[in-house]
Amino acid sequence: MPNDDALTAFGLRWAGDVPDCDCAVWQDNWAAVIVFKHMMTQWTMSFSGPVGLRYEALPVVLRLLEVPRKEWADLFPDLRLMESAALECMHEDK
Repeated sequence: MPNDDALTAFGLRWAGDVPDCDCAVWQDNWAAVIVFKHMMTQWTMSFSGPVGLRYEALPVVLRLLEVPRKEWADLFPDLRLMESAALECMHEDK
């Protein structure tokens, strides 16, 4: 479990244990989920906590994951949707 003081310093909180289980993902969404997972360390932080992903890091991640460039535009809205949902979860008690 992460240190509560360290999380609070970044405006985050620990919501409890994360179950160790599989999560079903439709094949059409798989690439976006993998990209989002690899972007998890690329949050822009403010005094109130995370405010969004650092989009300037996205092309680097996409290239490293060898996502074909013609798929980038289709992945972006899915990534934004996951970013929005993650931000809602991270800020729900504020």
